[in-house]
Amino acid sequence: MMSERKGHLKAYTIFEKLTKDYPDEYIGYGALSEICGDGYFEKPEEQEKYALKAFEIFEKNKSTKTNDIHNQRYMYSLIIQSKRSLGKYHEVLKLTSELIKTDPNNTFIHNHAVILNKLERFEESIDFCKRELFVTEDETVYLLLGENFYSLKNYKQALVYFKKTLSFINAGIRNTVYTDEDNRMLTSHTKEGWVKKKKIENVFIPIIDCYFRLGEYLNARAVWTIANNEFPNNKMLLAWDNIISIMIDAKRQNEAAELALNKLTCEFEEEKRIASQRKGLVRKWAQELMKIQGLDLDEKSLDTNWEEYEEQFDEIINKMFRETEGDIQYSRIKEYFENQYSGLHKKSIEFLSTAEYLFLANKGNTIDFAPIMVEYCKVVELELRIILNNKKLTLGQSLRHIEKLNIDPLVYNLHDLNLLYQHRNGSAHSGTSTKEKVEKVRNILFDKNLLMLLCKIK
Repeated sequence: MMSERKGHLKAYTIFEKLTKDYPDEYIGYGALSEICGDGYFEKPEEQEKYALKAFEIFEKNKSTKTNDIHNQRYMYSLIIQSKRSLGKYHEVLKLTSELIKTDPNNTFIHNHAVILNKLERFEESIDFCKRELFVTEDETVYLLLGENFYSLKNYKQALVYFKKTLSFINAGIRNTVYTDEDNRMLTSHTKEGWVKKKKIENVFIPIIDCYFRLGEYLNARAVWTIANNEFPNNKMLLAWDNIISIMIDAKRQNEAAELALNKLTCEFEEEKRIASQRKGLVRKWAQELMKIQGLDLDEKSLDTNWEEYEEQFDEIINKMFRETEGDIQYSRIKEYFENQYSGLHKKSIEFLSTAEYLFLANKGNTIDFAPIMVEYCKVVELELRIILNNKKLTLGQSLRHIEKLNIDPLVYNLHDLNLLYQHRNGSAHSGTSTKEKVEKVRNILFDKNLLMLLCKIK
């Protein structure tokens, strides 16, 4: 009847009648003490009263028989459980200390460890738990070890023992009784409903909580799923469901934010490194460029006098090249262009390599990109002169010649060629040749394959 979910009251009535019919037998009083304890009626005062009565009767009639030795452990176990229920921890500790000296069985050792835990002497409790493991393994000792380490905030170690506890319970053990070395039970079976509650609150929830405190939210979610499958709609598990979901979302956001922060930090450090190198550096070529651009020539004058104008840009390019320092290697760029555009004139390769080298080295800087723009355009100007077989043609004259004579296939590229020509002329005005405009010219040359077209035509 005590093992059933219902029937405790009837069991109590039978045991009470037993004590009246056989007042000199301890069995009935011992049973009443148990049924007044944890998991049943939970009346600790009555539990202690019946335990002491059972012990008193037993002591009067005990013998030296082996059976009485086991029964004596049972009597002490009842007293220990009742005093524990009443919170008389120091009395229990004194009793278990004496009992362990003469009869060091796992029941007394375990109870001693439990009381040390109640008194928040967690490390001492762990020591006695380990002594108990020398004798036997069961769910109760692993559960207590988990609780001790959890109280010490050693969540990794607590996890180890909580998971061992779960393994023992899942192995089919449906009680939390204490047994002696002969496997004789020293307390009764715990009712099934209480075991179910214990499994959720004392094992699953602590495992979830440990993973949560360690920041391992996905593991917490995995354990929650196992627990929820076994105990659906449990209120404690439902509460944890929301908490875990919030933390997983927050962790993902934090990880994304941390990645962004690391990226920005690296970028900032790189900017500081570059800035420290450039701080106080005077670009003399920029000053010379402003003098040229200060002439403010119109398009017709530019076209007519471009050769003279270009010579001044060549001087600026040379100064700019000498002042440029960085990790980018001019030789590698030139070697690539020689292989990629083998049909270009040797000088065109030099113009192209110089322009690309200076662009890559300065694309993160605030400069006037006019000299770089001119250098890219010089490649097209020289190649058109060779194709049109006229060394004196300017870029503008070459384009008009192509349009007038409808030269195939260049006539189909006039839009891009004119755009390149306009950007080249814009370099005569301060600040109009931007990085973005140079990138448009590079797109025409490389992505739209104008350079490859010029190679093939030749």
